[in-house]
Parts: sequence; structure tokens; C-alpha cells
Amino acid sequence: MTFNNNDKMFVSILLGLVLIYTFPLLTQQSYYIDDLGRSLYGGLGWSGNGRPLADVIFYVINFGIPITDSSPLPLILGLTALVISLVYIRDYLFGNDYITAALCFM
Repeated sequence: MTFNNNDKMFVSILLGLVLIYTFPLLTQQSYYIDDLGRSLYGGLGWSGNGRPLADVIFYVINFGIPITDSSPLPLILGLTALVISLVYIRDYLFGNDYITAALCFM
């Protein structure tokens, strides 16, 4: 599947709507209890929670330890991946019906 101008517009609109919807999560400055220790001490610690691949990814991204606080970036990257996958699902299920697809995904 190649992205034409209508697909790019659909991605832009859907990503904008998703970012507006998650705006409170993007702007909060409070940490969850497991994120507080990582942000204070710069350690990894995801292996203890059963997520060793997260340790490896953040170790590579931050070029070692201590890791930096990149709090809204993983959420934005995840939302972008979600929107792009929704475009592929829209193409498979609805064809070129953009309005129905946008309403179904909201």
C-alpha cells in the first residue's frame, strides 16, 4: 500500500484527533510509582517486571546508563504506530470510505 494525498490527510486528521484526546496524559507531570524510581535514579528495572526488551531498547537509545526522562515520547510514538496501523485496517475493511472509518475508530 502506498500513501496518496488522501491517506496522508487521513493520517494527519486521525493523529490530530488522537493527540487531542490524549492531551491530558501528554501534559501531566506526575509519575506512576514504578516510573518515579526510574526518573529519580536513571536505572532501567523493566526486567524485574518481565520486560527485558524494554531494558535493551532504552539502554541503546540512551547510549547506556543513566537513562533520561522521555515521558511523552513513547506515548507519541505509540499513538503514531496506532494511527498508521488504523490506516492499514481502514484500507482492508472500508476501502476508500474515510468518513466511516474515522467514525468507527473514534
